[in-house]
Amino acid sequence: QILADASIKDLKVFGLLTSVGIGCNSKASGVRFLIKSLNPESIPEDVIAFGDGANDIEMLAWAGKGVVMKNATSTVKECPFIHHMTESVDNDGVARVLEKVIAENKAIRVVKI
Repeated sequence: QILADASIKDLKVFGLLTSVGIGCNSKASGVRFLIKSLNPESIPEDVIAFGDGANDIEMLAWAGKGVVMKNATSTVKECPFIHHMTESVDNDGVARVLEKVIAENKAIRVVKI
């Protein structure tokens, strides 16, 4: 299963990417493939990506909003293209960001690997 609990509303994709097993060589290429497959008109600015490890850097750089988790490695935290840092996964960091986005009434595509 690649996209868990996915739904599409007004060409916006909601759900969590749980694994990349589609012949892509990185999380970023997997996310690009998935997003373009679901909506060919999607652009990176429409995407929020969450990450905490070096293997997330390319995905975070590509996404319109790269969010680093508080428990991320220093290499990831120091990347110049990170837009926001949130709490760790254990402290509901992803949920905190999504709650804020939803409160602002924004439709988003969410990618968390």
